[in-house]
Amino acid sequence: EVTITGTNFEALLRPDAVAYCSFGDMRSEVHVRSPTEATCTASPLAAAGNVQVQLLVGRALASESSLAFRYTNPALLYGLYPSHGRIEGGTDIVVTGTGFNESQ
Repeated sequence: EVTITGTNFEALLRPDAVAYCSFGDMRSEVHVRSPTEATCTASPLAAAGNVQVQLLVGRALASESSLAFRYTNPALLYGLYPSHGRIEGGTDIVVTGTGFNESQ
């Protein structure tokens, strides 16, 4: 879920408003939370990369075209050590795999 913040989303709150988000060429339903916040679920994409995100009302652009969303490849987990721990917690765990990224 992606949160878009801005101003003047009042028109999106009307029951007859036809609004959606676009992630590149893919459309996604928009949920307007307030006159300053809307959320969209990212559409599936075939490959990792950046796409332009837009908020549209009907055919009119309601957001700046400079908004971007980055799709990344999923992390792959290979191992977990140790495989058990004490019920009191506090066990350090080492997770191994690929595709880890500090920004995810």
